[in-house]
Amino acid sequence: MLKLAKVLIMLVRLIAVFSIVLGVLILSGTNTQYIGAHMGLGFFIVLLVIILAILALVRRAVGLGIVAIVFAFLLAYVGLRQFPLRFGWHLSLIQISHIVVALVTLGIAEALHGAIRRAE
Repeated sequence: MLKLAKVLIMLVRLIAVFSIVLGVLILSGTNTQYIGAHMGLGFFIVLLVIILAILALVRRAVGLGIVAIVFAFLLAYVGLRQFPLRFGWHLSLIQISHIVVALVTLGIAEALHGAIRRAE
């Protein structure tokens, strides 16, 4: 299970980097063709975090696992609430919320990996 958790967290890290880069490109307003890829990567991160949360739940990290599942769904919800999108460097409250929730979710994913490692 430890190897699976390691692979999952590495995927989360890699996909997060690409997703953040695409998010910045989309935010600039000139690269809106990347919205689908950004959303797809985001949903993949949500799926990976949920799998990590399930592994943590199995290892008896119940509180962290539940928080992770809540934030994973919150990430998808807030991301979808951005439509219709406004582009440019002026961020709306929902865009700021999406960025904050995404960063917190990534931190929770790291904490999940740590909890799974400690439980081994």
